[in-house]
Amino acid sequence: MPVLEEKQIYKGTSKFDTCNLIITVVLKTYETLDKFYDIDYQWQYKDDDIINHPLYHDKDFITNNNNGEIIAQNELSDKLIEFLVMDDEKLQQKSGNTHVKQYRSLIIKTISLFWD
Repeated sequence: MPVLEEKQIYKGTSKFDTCNLIITVVLKTYETLDKFYDIDYQWQYKDDDIINHPLYHDKDFITNNNNGEIIAQNELSDKLIEFLVMDDEKLQQKSGNTHVKQYRSLIIKTISLFWD
């Protein structure tokens, strides 16, 4: 299906304790006028060792979702993307008692459930 428009929504780095994650989010509009978020993850592990991945113990995620996701654009995915790319200080204010890095990991896992 041909893409009519691509708009980069975000490109930035999220720092975890043992790795950095470069996130790129592009909103694509297809000829059907359906819109999808194309989310790209580039993980930079400490010592180049995947054991330093914050979701290392989730083998399904590592195998199937580690490089990113494509999800339909809708009100829910808009909020997930908003929170995914939010800076740590602001996200910490919204994450309750969960540490911001853990909260972002949960957002990443949640997004993986909506792949299209």
